[in-house]
Amino acid sequence: MERTEAAPQIVVGIDGSQSSISALREAQRLARSAGASVPALTVWERPALTGSVVQGGASTSAAEASATLTEVLLKVYGHHSLPESRSMVVHGDPRAVLVRASLTALMLVIGRRGFGSLYGLNTGTVSSACVAYSHCPVLVVHKPTQMDESAKASRLADRRRT
Repeated sequence: MERTEAAPQIVVGIDGSQSSISALREAQRLARSAGASVPALTVWERPALTGSVVQGGASTSAAEASATLTEVLLKVYGHHSLPESRSMVVHGDPRAVLVRASLTALMLVIGRRGFGSLYGLNTGTVSSACVAYSHCPVLVVHKPTQMDESAKASRLADRRRT
C-alpha cells in the first residue's frame, strides 16, 4: 500500500500520558509546515489476565479510550479550537494498529512510556515496535522535563531580544 499524495497525514498515537500530549503538540507543529492533517489514534485492548494480575494497555474499554482521547485533545487544543482532523478510537494491539496506520502516513509521532534503564529498556514496547516496523519515519517524543521547559523559555527570550 502506498502513501496518498493528495492528503498528507502525520499520525499521532495518544494514550493519555504526558509524552503523548507532547507528541500531539509536536505533530501539530510539524503538520503546519508540511500542510498535513493530524489524525490522532487512541487504541484500546482488553487486558490479558495472568493469575490475579491484569496486564495490558492503558485503556481497557472503548469508553475509557474515547474519554482519554477527548481529554488530550482538549488539553492541546482547548474547548473552542478542536481541529477538524480525524481522531479515532481503535480496538486492537497498539503496536499493530499504529504500524498499520503508518502505511499511509507521512510520519508517525508517538510518546515514549518505556521504563528507561530501570528495566534495561530504552523505549517502550509500542514505540520500539513502531520504530522497527513502521512504513514511514517515526518521531518518538519524550516526556518534557523541567529542564526542557527552562530551555524553551530561554530560547523564546533570546528570540525576542533579536
